Amino acid sequence: MISRRRHLATFGAALLAPASAMAQTTTPQLPPALDALENIALTQADGAATTLGAHLTPGPAVVQFWATWCGPCIAETRHLSRTRRTLGADRLAIVGVNVQRRDDRAEAEIARFLERTRPNYPQVRGDMAAYRAFSNGETLLLPRLYVFAADGRPVAAFGRYNGAATFRAIDRAIEGVVS
Repeated sequence: MISRRRHLATFGAALLAPASAMAQTTTPQLPPALDALENIALTQADGAATTLGAHLTPGPAVVQFWATWCGPCIAETRHLSRTRRTLGADRLAIVGVNVQRRDDRAEAEIARFLERTRPNYPQVRGDMAAYRAFSNGETLLLPRLYVFAADGRPVAAFGRYNGAATFRAIDRAIEGVVS
């Protein structure tokens, strides 16, 4: 009987361990400053090479990482589009970076995602190297959104999606850098 209890306790602990590990990794660390990230290699939808810096204007910025399989990324993209309508590109640069494997199926899924969310800010494609440059080498966890001050200093990082509360926190961080 004791060995059975010990087995159940061990099994229960094993089930809880991944959850606690995930909880620790869902609050991302702040990335480096934008001047260290502006040369990250990206591609445009047509396959042309570009860099992050090519899509940023002087001033505050938001960089969002997303993938089509990320449910919260849909809501986040729509929220950023509403933010773009309120704050023009001259007040806040917003760049969406898709990070998922490239194949014919993925291209169709990306097209459907963009049709569904209708982002009104630049969308580019990145790879795991781009993601890791922001996330200090973390494994891929989405959504990820970073807010930068006008001087390029990171001020906020978001990774845990909690509905409207997350959007209010994102809005507060953005208000702090555009005022």
